[in-house]
Amino acid sequence: MDKLKSIENQVRNLYNNSDNEFMKTWFFQNHVKVVSNYSEQISSVNNSNKEVCVLASLFHDIARAWGVWSDPQLMDESLKKAEELMSKENYTQDMISKVKDAIFYHSCEDKLPKTTEGKVVATADALAHLMTDFYLVILYNKWIEKAKNLETYRKWVLEKVDRDFNKKVFFEEWKAKSKQRYEAIKTFFQPI
Repeated sequence: MDKLKSIENQVRNLYNNSDNEFMKTWFFQNHVKVVSNYSEQISSVNNSNKEVCVLASLFHDIARAWGVWSDPQLMDESLKKAEELMSKENYTQDMISKVKDAIFYHSCEDKLPKTTEGKVVATADALAHLMTDFYLVILYNKWIEKAKNLETYRKWVLEKVDRDFNKKVFFEEWKAKSKQRYEAIKTFFQPI
């Protein structure tokens, strides 16, 4: 089995063994794998390192599998687990550093990614939010604390979807493809 496939299986198993039902039943297949698929698709047309993009996508939220929900702990533990698993698979330190860099900047909250790979992962994560039923599934199942109160959740979604579209989608082709969904999500969650 190649290294990338082995990593994917290890990450899937971490989610499958989570104590959190949302992580166990939904998150890997419907978010992490979607981010990974978008990363692979985007990286294949823009001269970025596809393996770096896919690995960073697989690890970008990994600490959620064991119940870490907020930064800086979420980021710190995700980076640590990425390094641990990649080292076990004998990835070079250079490759590990590139993957960690792409993970570190993917949320685009304080700083934007500088590498093409970081931009690919940020874009892929945003698309996984914008182009799927991500926000509705979380609300319906009340899988996060913010979803337990509609007004709190609405405010969170509107802020997050704005960041997703306006700060995280770095490629014009994907901005055009996601614009209609972005506008629909904003309309749906706007207070009446």
